Amino acid sequence: ALSKVSTDSKLDVAFQMKDITKIEDLSVCHSEKTRIFANADWAHLTMAVHITGMKVPLLVTCAKPGHVDAWMEAFRTCIANGSSTQIMEGDSSPPGLIVGGEKKSYETICC
Repeated sequence: ALSKVSTDSKLDVAFQMKDITKIEDLSVCHSEKTRIFANADWAHLTMAVHITGMKVPLLVTCAKPGHVDAWMEAFRTCIANGSSTQIMEGDSSPPGLIVGGEKKSYETICC
């Protein structure tokens, strides 16, 4: 049922999909910037979203196992559909890694 109670929300920051340089599933891959989080108890629930102009990646921790896989697949589709460098079935990215924008060399360790 809908509630009649209203809430005020404030969005602190927003990014466009084109600003994402890469996304790492921390249970599978990590870079130098995310290595410290890769062995955390919650790494299997977390992905790191690297955004142009940000020094540290945005860590997104999901509530349940399996949600990271679903979000990674959704991001892979969105980035592929919005990019001139399509990420498709022939994508050469390692599992657990999505490279957005211009494809660059991987500085990511994937198991």
